[in-house]
Amino acid sequence: MAKRQLSTICGYCGCSTDKASRDHAIPLALWPDGKRPQHPVIVPACVECHEEIDREVAYFRDMVVLMSDPDSHPLLESMASGPVAKNIGRDYNLWQQYIVGAEFAWKATESGLVFDSGFRVPFDSDRFCLSIDKIVRGLFYHKSQHPQSRSVSR
Repeated sequence: MAKRQLSTICGYCGCSTDKASRDHAIPLALWPDGKRPQHPVIVPACVECHEEIDREVAYFRDMVVLMSDPDSHPLLESMASGPVAKNIGRDYNLWQQYIVGAEFAWKATESGLVFDSGFRVPFDSDRFCLSIDKIVRGLFYHKSQHPQSRSVSR
């Protein structure tokens, strides 16, 4: 007699699924090699949520690194010269977006004092926020064992 698979609740959207996967609430792509946590937060995810969110993790990581000053910390420098550079080098469209689409900009303090210049890459807040939403929903589910209502975010 075949065992019946039990349905599981997706930690992100709350749907019931027979094919849940285990997903890292905080994407492993955000951790440099060798610096990953020993006990990452894992939540059940339906196929749709897992695939939709995973497509945007590299973009989120790249933007976090590129918006910071990679020279300010060895881990950021390692991420910029490692996974971020590899991601940009693999994808011509991404290279076009990040490198060719970059604009010259002046850096200023909140009071308006200009102190440096640099380049700014185009930023897609919807893509970026998908990963933030995933992290928040995953951590909420991990703590409460209940998915967060869809009306709370997005």
